Amino acid sequence: MRGLHCAGQNTMKQVVEEFMRKRSTLLIVLTLLSGSAIGGIYGSQSEGRTAEWNQDLRRLAEILDLAERNYVVPIDPEETIYQSIHGLLRQLDPHSQFLDPQSYANLKEEHRGHFYGLGITIQKIEDRLTVISPIEGTPAYRMGIRAGDVIAEIEGESTKEMTSDQAARKLRGQKGTAVRISIVRQGIDEPLEFTIVRDEIPLLSVPYAFLINGSTGYVGVRNFTETTEKELTDAFGELSRTGMKRLILDLRGNTGGILDQAISVSDLFLRKGQLIVYTRGRGRGTSQEFNASEDGQYESLPLIVLVNHGSASAAEIVAGAIQDHDRGLVIGETTWGKGLVQSIFRLSHDSALALTTSKYYTPTGRCIQRDYSKSLEEYYFSTEDEIKRMPRGEAHLTPAGRTVYGGGGITPDVEVEPPETTKYFDMLASRRAFFDYTTNFIAGLTTLGKTMQVKDPHTGRVNLELSYRVGEDIIRDFKEFLVQKQIASDEKQFGESEYLIRIALQRELFADLWGAQEAIRSTIQDDPVLLRGEQLFPQAEAMAAAAMAASLKAAPSR
Repeated sequence: MRGLHCAGQNTMKQVVEEFMRKRSTLLIVLTLLSGSAIGGIYGSQSEGRTAEWNQDLRRLAEILDLAERNYVVPIDPEETIYQSIHGLLRQLDPHSQFLDPQSYANLKEEHRGHFYGLGITIQKIEDRLTVISPIEGTPAYRMGIRAGDVIAEIEGESTKEMTSDQAARKLRGQKGTAVRISIVRQGIDEPLEFTIVRDEIPLLSVPYAFLINGSTGYVGVRNFTETTEKELTDAFGELSRTGMKRLILDLRGNTGGILDQAISVSDLFLRKGQLIVYTRGRGRGTSQEFNASEDGQYESLPLIVLVNHGSASAAEIVAGAIQDHDRGLVIGETTWGKGLVQSIFRLSHDSALALTTSKYYTPTGRCIQRDYSKSLEEYYFSTEDEIKRMPRGEAHLTPAGRTVYGGGGITPDVEVEPPETTKYFDMLASRRAFFDYTTNFIAGLTTLGKTMQVKDPHTGRVNLELSYRVGEDIIRDFKEFLVQKQIASDEKQFGESEYLIRIALQRELFADLWGAQEAIRSTIQDDPVLLRGEQLFPQAEAMAAAAMAASLKAAPSR
């Protein structure tokens, strides 16, 4: 039986043989990108392994060639090679991974902190490509694209069969180029046609920064990109000018990013010379120490850091440095526990290898990497209770004499759990009940929305005040909406979930009317983790002062 493959593609045997021919070139490229680290990894063994490598690769090529020619269904050679590489890397650790061209391009965009496009968040809901939110100040926002709009066509092509990723690639493009989209909007019979010129869209690392109660700064950091330090210093400067006397730094859900940005952010709060983090690896250049290099920033600003199980990697470096120096209190849930550092090696054809080359350690000497010796499912989907039951690592002492532990993430100084979700609330969210209700309400299509007196004279949309809070009128209207949409509404379950429902409706209403920052501002003061953090500022200040006194006493006299 003759193997089938797409025209223009190499066979799997050819792909492997090409890799064998280019292997020495690949090592040179890696060496150029990573200094002399590869010499430390391969050393003199690489020459002795050449014959064995070639033999192993020929065996792999033979197996793949047989599979391509004889397997029961046609095989995509490139995809099969990719999956083979993924399988190889899974034997190492959960974070070493092969980045195909699209994944590598996405990673570079995320770390650069911008891309070129329209400025909308989209999601495929059933067969409708739905706008979840426009990003403020972007071309889509200025043209009046709204949450709830359905993009029916892109350049005349129906989106019904497109995935979200496929649509995103069509919407993105070079700066200054235009794209035509057709929008279906609730309350309007005919589709709306837009021609939108693409522009630079910032992927903000610091999307939220505002004052709470007049003097408490609240800053959320989504991830660590090339622009994080600048975004933070800009936000801190503005907040300081408007009265910030203390700071809540929210790292919840921050999955990490670039190491040097975690170091720069930590430097904002630590005194010059204090150790931030150190790494230990096998190759030359992978074992380093990083210390705070500047003074006169925010070293004395009272500080609370919020974390949860979604805080990982670079976020844990910042939280660990703050905690180990007694600089501020860490509040919330145990963090993820990622203590491995990956280096990115460029490969041919715009792909890359993210390879773990070192472990990092907090200033007291903690490695907080969680155990990954079991299944990937257990590693990625452990519950909070399972994380709490994991054995603690070795104990370490901070300058103020507090005990902190390695292994299994950063344990907060004060544990505060967010309100537990309910099955009923999750069902409503999965049915898009909150999103659909708010878009209908603001469009004046629900019972309350039709009777609201405060409406935009140009659009007819409900236009609430920033001081508005979800009350009984909205709750009654929402219940009626659920009945109309034939979504089960059990009074007992509704009552048990009402707090969560109110917060979800408040957030969706404000996000649609005024954007994400106002949505967060309107709900954050109901957040029990933040409320507990505000109460603990006196303790955080006293602890930081004691640590400062201890370090000055221990410092040699000059």
